[in-house]
Amino acid sequence: MTNLIYVLPTMLTFANAGLGFYAIVQTFSCNFQTASWAILAAVLMDVLDGFIARATKTVSRFGAEIDSLADMVSFGIAPALLVYNLFLVKHGRLGFILCLFYLLASLIRLARFNIRNMGVEGRKINIYRGLTTPVAAGILASMVILYEMYNLGVTKRSIPVVMSTVPFFSHIMPIILFLLSILMVSEIKFINLKELKFNRPKPLRILLPLVCLILLIYAYPQNIIFILFFVYIVSGLGAYLVHLVQLMLRNLNGGRNKTH
Repeated sequence: MTNLIYVLPTMLTFANAGLGFYAIVQTFSCNFQTASWAILAAVLMDVLDGFIARATKTVSRFGAEIDSLADMVSFGIAPALLVYNLFLVKHGRLGFILCLFYLLASLIRLARFNIRNMGVEGRKINIYRGLTTPVAAGILASMVILYEMYNLGVTKRSIPVVMSTVPFFSHIMPIILFLLSILMVSEIKFINLKELKFNRPKPLRILLPLVCLILLIYAYPQNIIFILFFVYIVSGLGAYLVHLVQLMLRNLNGGRNKTH
């Protein structure tokens, strides 16, 4: 039993890599929606392997390294190929460069994370510096699913207002890919949702929103998944902009005080 607990996080990491490879194969077969769901499943495997490794105290340097390699397959290579084949191949050299930029940004993000956490595996991380690769890949995959459903005219289990934004987002995909790449290598802080703490946790306070969220995902899976990734990214950017404004006001007030 002990050996199984130790091996389980690694097996989930292998599942992550396997799903990433499956997404790549499906992309080459032009099964873009299947590839996207595989990437989202890989995101879930990535969350689970980290959670189980920390909960069972089986975090290791080997696990951290192999996790990053799996992430590179699932959240670096797979989404870059997916977006290139579906949206950016028509842009020729520019499309190739943008996807390569995304791939390299993913590589830098993962390498930088490993360096910063070398020797402190298992330490709780409340804040990420730069957008994580699973989130970047997750929102791209969810957008591809919405795009494919929109083109097929699928309206069942869909939120009309969300589906109406699909043509706009598909037209600005080069900009979206570029911005996600910049966010990954930036120093903008994003909350680690896995380490959120609640003061005096009350079962109903946590359970009710969780049940509502699960029901919403069940009712509108592709829409709610996209909204969750979108809100997470926008909230991080919003907090960063508020911080910048506060710094500007502080510097402005400091300058005024010196002149008086």
